[in-house]
Amino acid sequence: MRIIFLFILFSVIFSSSGFSLTLVENNYRQIKAVQIFNLDSQYENNLSEYFRKLKNSGINTVFFRVFQNYGDRFHLGVQSYCQSGVYFKSQNACVIRDLLSKVVKYAGMHDLKVYAWMSTRSLSFLKNKYPLEVAFKDGNFVEGYGVSIFNPDVRREITKLFKDLAYYDIDGILIQDDFILRYNEGFSKAAGHRFFVDTGHYPDPAKLFKDNRNNSFYNSWNKWKMQQLSAFLSELRFAVKLINPGIKFAVNIYYETPSQPDNGLSWYSQSIERYKDLGFSYYAYMAYHEQISRETGVSFYKTMEYINKSINSFLKYGLDEKQIIVKIQVRSFYNGRVKLPEKEINILCDLIDNYGKLSYALVPFERISDIPKFCFY
Repeated sequence: MRIIFLFILFSVIFSSSGFSLTLVENNYRQIKAVQIFNLDSQYENNLSEYFRKLKNSGINTVFFRVFQNYGDRFHLGVQSYCQSGVYFKSQNACVIRDLLSKVVKYAGMHDLKVYAWMSTRSLSFLKNKYPLEVAFKDGNFVEGYGVSIFNPDVRREITKLFKDLAYYDIDGILIQDDFILRYNEGFSKAAGHRFFVDTGHYPDPAKLFKDNRNNSFYNSWNKWKMQQLSAFLSELRFAVKLINPGIKFAVNIYYETPSQPDNGLSWYSQSIERYKDLGFSYYAYMAYHEQISRETGVSFYKTMEYINKSINSFLKYGLDEKQIIVKIQVRSFYNGRVKLPEKEINILCDLIDNYGKLSYALVPFERISDIPKFCFY
């Protein structure tokens, strides 16, 4: 209700002032992207050549990691005193180096679109500064996955970082997959108070986690958490578009969410239907076949069937094929980031190609040689 009120309020303000702000996008292009986990150091002094090679390989978009968490490798092998921080100008975080301006410049020279790939709840420098959201595990209240979106200071800091990004000539922002609330998160005092104000109930674990599948209280709690995330996301989008109205938003979608929406809502507080209502431009479906196969214990071909079923489920939401960015895993998440067999990648490419207009992104992208030789040609 608060979102609707704000939308109407700002619509009135801007229509009366002649200002036009578009929150809902309806003009989509097919994205052929790489998601750059690590910018190869050999291109330190020749980024133009790096992007020229991408362009010549059929790529039209880059998702560039603009944050640095503990354990991440530094882009270009940069030496920095910042243990965590960002790769863009900001007064709100340690700036490792303003690489985003260079990426925008050199990618633009080769007509490549640039999306800033940005984290939220798991940013290391925020986790150091603020208490984490409270989770319930094994009968105890423990620290959750990331910082709490119910903390006004956290919201303010994340919003400032997104506004910093908006001053760049970027085409979009990809929301990292940490913008979720896990099934057992949401027990901080602030979250509990907000839930009580909205529903008249406190989130009591004894009531929530009893017979989850048939527990209406648990289901309504998950829906409420999803709504809280959506409200914050709307605030972020609005803050960005006030500065740079042309920026599009893409959001990561877990592999279970399209075909198992109840699990997506329960495990991650994630809903495609909700994102569609908010008018998101793109949905980055994390179809990581190695990960899916390992976690579900099924064969490669069964995994392909699962991904195909999920894409079909996606399309039932009435989305344009181009809005669905199927993420193609090209390197292992478990085995030293080695390249995955090209035969497997080609089969997934063929599956995607059969649809005609689906977008795609290669993940995790480390080197130019990660681009499959026979995909999409």
